[in-house]
Amino acid sequence: KKFQLTNSIEYCESLNFLATSYTRVNKLEDSIRLSTEAIAIGEKLFYESKIDRNSYTSSSLTIIESYANLGIALWNVAQKFNQPPQLNQRINFLLEAEIYTRQSLELCQLIFERTNDKTVQYRESHIHNNFGLILEDLEKYSEAEKSYKIALSLRRKELGNEHYLVGQSLLNLAACYDWQKKNDEQTEQMLLECERIWEKLLEPSHPEIVHCYACLAKFYDRKRQFKKAIGYFHKTIENCRIRQDGSIDFYQRKLEECIKRSQNLKPKKSSQSSNKPKGF
Repeated sequence: KKFQLTNSIEYCESLNFLATSYTRVNKLEDSIRLSTEAIAIGEKLFYESKIDRNSYTSSSLTIIESYANLGIALWNVAQKFNQPPQLNQRINFLLEAEIYTRQSLELCQLIFERTNDKTVQYRESHIHNNFGLILEDLEKYSEAEKSYKIALSLRRKELGNEHYLVGQSLLNLAACYDWQKKNDEQTEQMLLECERIWEKLLEPSHPEIVHCYACLAKFYDRKRQFKKAIGYFHKTIENCRIRQDGSIDFYQRKLEECIKRSQNLKPKKSSQSSNKPKGF
């Protein structure tokens, strides 16, 4: 503002950086305000042809970023409305998040088709990952799966198979399948691959890998493979305790419920002995 650059793409970039920082520290109202301002300036420049729409420039990526930032900030706001009286508010925020994130992806695809620039495609992989989260919360599972698969494919291509973000995409797609109780074999393989990747890269008490352990526990509990489920619940609780996570009580209850279910499966011993030979 000091140098009268409030209608420049450089100013939009500054707004985007600050909006991203605000989202990370949960200052969502500030993030939404700055992203909205960035979009208003960026769209005006973009559609007045001060930025060449037919070629890729850093300006195009800046506008893509503005849409994506607003989408993920709105999704984060939606997470605060989880009680039945608040569900309409939650859905409204999610629908808004869907609109802006879809705009971001459409612009990504337009620019990539015309330039084949890998920078755009790399950014697209992150936006698809976020789009999957939004669509899953809207119970649009088929679309969510599609976005997660695109994100996973692009990340494997750009980053290799052992990258942290590949693990993130594996976990998100697996959790989407598990929620629908489908593709169990693929779900298990993806969760185990995520665990393997993250155990190489992260501390055992890192919140992401603790979430992976919890997803494995939930999956095996649903599949009634109780020995494995109990093992992963213990790993989840142990690492929650190390990082003093407030969710430890929740997982402790889930562990106790799992143990009870496993005990109900054990055959009861007969109170009467039998001397009958086998086959009788």
